Amino acid sequence: GQTLNSRLRSCQLRKHSVFERGLDQVVYNAELRENENSRERIIMRVSCTGILAAFVLMIAPIETVADPKPRNAKIASSDKIVRAYAGRTAPWDEGCDGGIYFGGNAQARAWCAQNSESLGAGTWSANSQGELCYELTWYWSDRNRIGSSLDERICISHVVDRVGRVWRSWPNEPEWWPMDRSGGMVRGYKFKNEVRQTRNKLGF
Repeated sequence: GQTLNSRLRSCQLRKHSVFERGLDQVVYNAELRENENSRERIIMRVSCTGILAAFVLMIAPIETVADPKPRNAKIASSDKIVRAYAGRTAPWDEGCDGGIYFGGNAQARAWCAQNSESLGAGTWSANSQGELCYELTWYWSDRNRIGSSLDERICISHVVDRVGRVWRSWPNEPEWWPMDRSGGMVRGYKFKNEVRQTRNKLGF
């Protein structure tokens, strides 16, 4: 199987500049702005979509390896998916140093230390097709106003194998990843203070 670190690296290589289309579906890399008096570089780094989902998103334990879809696996129920995510934070490591929090009220919040002046806010849900879906709007300071960009909707597929273990797969990816124990999730709102501070700086 392919290690998660290898998957992260390959995923990041496929990403492109975000601010060229106004934080194009949030994602990874940078905006360079120039004017007559000064040159300002703002670098926005957010996990690539596979983790942003992936992510997130949604980092599994480092020793976890990917596999094909388990044989005879069944679609995970929405209740099982909600129990796995609600009230937990999925860390986003490379290119972010932050993560996404799945609130018990269906609210999602995301933040990255590598671009601490911006934050993501949106919603998440689980459906009967075994998918966890979330959608974020990213906000950042743009001179004297607040810039924003709606990210694409991300849906992660989940199945349950014959022994009851949950597996998940990101969009357009053939690999399936087991959610052993916490599945890399952290209990609670890990970056709550950072999100609050960024929100206050932005003035909303």
